[in-house]
Amino acid sequence: MKKIAFVLITTISIYYFVSCSKSDSPTPQLPPPTITSFTPTTDTVGGQLIITGTNFSTTASDNVVKINGVLATVNSATATQLAVTIPSGVSGSCSITVTIADQTVTSASNLNIISAYQLLILGKWVYASWSGYDSVFVNRIATYYHSSNLDSNYNYLIFTDSMAYYFHQAWGYGQSGTFYRDTVNYTISDNNIFLSYPSGTNNYSGTPFAYPAYQDTITITSLTANSFTLTRNYHFKHFFDNTGEVKQSIDSLMR
Repeated sequence: MKKIAFVLITTISIYYFVSCSKSDSPTPQLPPPTITSFTPTTDTVGGQLIITGTNFSTTASDNVVKINGVLATVNSATATQLAVTIPSGVSGSCSITVTIADQTVTSASNLNIISAYQLLILGKWVYASWSGYDSVFVNRIATYYHSSNLDSNYNYLIFTDSMAYYFHQAWGYGQSGTFYRDTVNYTISDNNIFLSYPSGTNNYSGTPFAYPAYQDTITITSLTANSFTLTRNYHFKHFFDNTGEVKQSIDSLMR
């Protein structure tokens, strides 16, 4: 009887030990994520950040991305790349973290967040597309203007930290090869950039004529590190017939 009891107790002990060992075994962890790079390194709120690394989840919502501790929206995800919208409430030098299943990695370098208007002076903006919405452009010179506006060698915008706006345009109706150049002062208020042109003389026309000082307005539609879209309301004062009529174009530019 004692022998039977010993065997029974031993069997129960072994079963209990094995059961506990199975239940206490750790759950295998996924490989931790890594961040190898991100682009752009300088941008503004609302811009899209591309984070490159390894072991990301292909399910966007499984990747928890924070910029300086602020949760960012992950728009798309692959195992090696995340597309993220920079959230509001961040500025300056910002860390980037990616967390997946309680495993967190922090970027080796920081993202530089600056204001949208500081982005204007980082380099040359060249035209990606252009649309004119007035009868003169549509009926007289649409082909010329569209082709010249997209020539990045001659047509671009530069905003400087001295509040000067530099504009170089392949120009002239019926005057192919003539280049027109403008450097004007600008001020910024909310989403509007006001360009103040001085008075001058149009010597590119068949008959030169003087024109008065005037102001054009650029309204920023969107602005990120590499793209700039705007609506431009501009006077016709130093073009052709000096009518002073306000025209409009919608432009898309890039770095």
